[in-house]
Amino acid sequence: MKHFLGFAIFLFLIPCFAEKTLIVGIPFSIGRNQALTEFHNLVEASLKDAGFKMVLKPIAVKTTYEMLLAGDVDAISYDDLSNRQERDKVISTSFPISSTAAYPFYRKDNPVSLSQLKKFKGAVSLNNQLVKIEATKQHLKFKGASNPYHCIQMLVDKEINYCLIIKEVGLSAVNSNPLAKDTIVMGSEKFINIPVHFSMKKSLAAEMPKIEASLKKHLQGDLSKYPLIKDNLFKDFK
Repeated sequence: MKHFLGFAIFLFLIPCFAEKTLIVGIPFSIGRNQALTEFHNLVEASLKDAGFKMVLKPIAVKTTYEMLLAGDVDAISYDDLSNRQERDKVISTSFPISSTAAYPFYRKDNPVSLSQLKKFKGAVSLNNQLVKIEATKQHLKFKGASNPYHCIQMLVDKEINYCLIIKEVGLSAVNSNPLAKDTIVMGSEKFINIPVHFSMKKSLAAEMPKIEASLKKHLQGDLSKYPLIKDNLFKDFK
């Protein structure tokens, strides 16, 4: 009888210790981009400590926020809070995981300064909504790129004169493209600052305090595992 009771208690406790699966949306495969890989490794480690197993789900031709609203995923690790649509259905971290910025990338033989952007044709990665909004506000001539690799490839192919990309992501995209390494460079002038928050569907709101606590722990811990992004990770906790 004692053995039976012990086994029954063990079976009862299994769900308490089991990791919950959290499907996190990304707009494209991140495997070749070291900066994005580091960022998702940080988020994955934080979620694991909070009791979640992160499963990445890439879906093309949508922003990650659209994926979240559509119910395609449980959470997104990149949310610049620029899309105000149906925010009542979403809960976001009270602090950014990262505070980064977008810069213009262009060909070495054809540099483009911020003051010259209006004169040329450019591109913006579709998921960078804050960049897209600012580019529209400045009346820039730009097309949408499906992802940073596409943006850099358009530069290589001379379809555009510049692309506006998040610094770390753009540098990694250049480094992963053999044709871009020696021909594409990043400008020194910042286009716009970008906060990066973690957001989930509102039904998971009760889990957010645990996730925020785990993120804070990791952001204040050893960041040497994230060399490309560590300087822009949020650490200013009071």
